[in-house]
Amino acid sequence: MKTVLKVLTILTLISCSTRNNCENRFNFLSCDSDIPIIQIEYSKHSDSIRDEIQNQFKEDLCERCSWVDFKIPFEFDNKKGYLKVIADFDYPIGKNCPVPMRVRYYYTIMINRNNQLLVNGQLMHIDSLKSSIIKYYDNVGNPEGNYPEKYNQVNFLLFWDRETETSLIEKLMTEISKAHLSFVEQKVAVNGFEFCKLTISELEDLKNKYPLRIEFDLGKIERMKPPNIEKLKELESIETIEDSEFETEI
Repeated sequence: MKTVLKVLTILTLISCSTRNNCENRFNFLSCDSDIPIIQIEYSKHSDSIRDEIQNQFKEDLCERCSWVDFKIPFEFDNKKGYLKVIADFDYPIGKNCPVPMRVRYYYTIMINRNNQLLVNGQLMHIDSLKSSIIKYYDNVGNPEGNYPEKYNQVNFLLFWDRETETSLIEKLMTEISKAHLSFVEQKVAVNGFEFCKLTISELEDLKNKYPLRIEFDLGKIERMKPPNIEKLKELESIETIEDSEFETEI
């Protein structure tokens, strides 16, 4: 009996070690594409950040009238890498761009100066974000509700106030990345494969099928004035809620 317990213990330790040393998790999340690297100072005005992005490109991005990809330094599993993010230079940012006649699906995360989160219009604690995102992914293709038809249509739109703590913004992106990874790992497991044993080619296929798309708002919401922006500002007048008293709404 003792021998069996020892074997099970060893197998458990090996499993934990393999999980902690799984290079595929880092390689899946970290962006190695040849796109500009930009160090964002989140306390700057959105227009200043857009100017910094513009300076990394030779063309006038407002004439492109589309999304622009770049990457920011980020850390996954205590390893330094890069996270791919997006900025939109279409209408209303690009003043000469036509009003787009297309549907975009957004999972919107808004943070005010009190570090309160409004997720798709609902007040939410950051600890509930991962499960909420996975639930959203699970509903992709669901005709009942405003859900994307395909996984490459999932867009996380991140809005923050200039007084929002940088550590919270970075934690949000970490939680988004973890939720995305967890969902993809579940999909891989359901198909009978082990994520950590996938080849580089198989990882690339997963990146194309389940792309992680995080868009920095950078003033777009303010220009469009949706109802949620007013709701977010109203929360600023409410006394900050302690973590122990916070009730999550999903």
